[in-house]
Amino acid sequence: MLRRILRPLRRLLNLLLPIAVILLILFLIIRSWSINHVSKDDLAAESASEIAVDPNAIVNISCQNGSETLAFHLKEDGKWYWIDESFPLDQEAVADFAQLLTTFTPSVTVASGEHLNLDDYELGTPPYSLSFTTAGGVSTTYHFGKATDSGGSYMMTSANGTTVYMAPSSLTALTKKGLYDYCLIDSFPLLSPETVSSFTVQSKETMHTYTRAIMEADSSIYWYNRGRDVTENGTFLACMENLISLSFAECLVWNPVEESIAVCGLDEPRLTVTIQYTDPNQRECELILSIGNERNDTQYFATWSNRNAIYAINKDAVKGLLAAANAI
Repeated sequence: MLRRILRPLRRLLNLLLPIAVILLILFLIIRSWSINHVSKDDLAAESASEIAVDPNAIVNISCQNGSETLAFHLKEDGKWYWIDESFPLDQEAVADFAQLLTTFTPSVTVASGEHLNLDDYELGTPPYSLSFTTAGGVSTTYHFGKATDSGGSYMMTSANGTTVYMAPSSLTALTKKGLYDYCLIDSFPLLSPETVSSFTVQSKETMHTYTRAIMEADSSIYWYNRGRDVTENGTFLACMENLISLSFAECLVWNPVEESIAVCGLDEPRLTVTIQYTDPNQRECELILSIGNERNDTQYFATWSNRNAIYAINKDAVKGLLAAANAI
């Protein structure tokens, strides 16, 4: 009797078991898809939060120092740019400027009220002004007036001009800077007796080429000029000392016009140095340095290869090269 009752139940279980297995597989597939889908959304949200711009981050800075107006803007690539975006802006210098503005809050009040006379603080027509804007669209303007007796602070007011504060000289000093104070000066490549294969120094009257020779026996280096060994020559050693430590003192003009090049004596330089050298990737390269007129008692005007800028270079930095242009 019991067997008769269980027989239909077994048939029913045999029918339901495959269906249950199929449903279980479907459940596992759906659950796996759901987990993966949520994970991708979470990752996308996390990625978006990482690249989201801080609304308090400064993205525009404008300075008026009486003689020129500077304007820097931060782009999506995280770099600061001037109006001419090809200008080699010193990223660290501008970022430090922005950081100082972010942390600065006027706190020391000097005077305020309806009877406030801004002229008493040289703020009626302020010589220096500074404006900046955050990513959230909040704009702030400061005006700077006279310095304190110690020179360590300056009188300052905001755009509404209802209160005079004291601002540190470090902030005002940044406002006083010109564009070229924020210029990233070109660096010379790594030059040494091992990387330089030859160089030519040419004045308006003479030209000399100095060529390196490496002895196979002991890999020692010798230098020759017009067939003569000048390796130990004092004038040549002074010349080489200049060559391996070349650097510009400051950038004076970016993208100069031909008239500026001529005024600085760089259309007919007093000295041209052509250097053949090997870069760190073992590529043969050439560099041309031109020295023009005197800028002052301690500097010359200078430019190099692509002439995209006029620089100041210290006289001591090329004294040996000028001497080497004459016969040794």
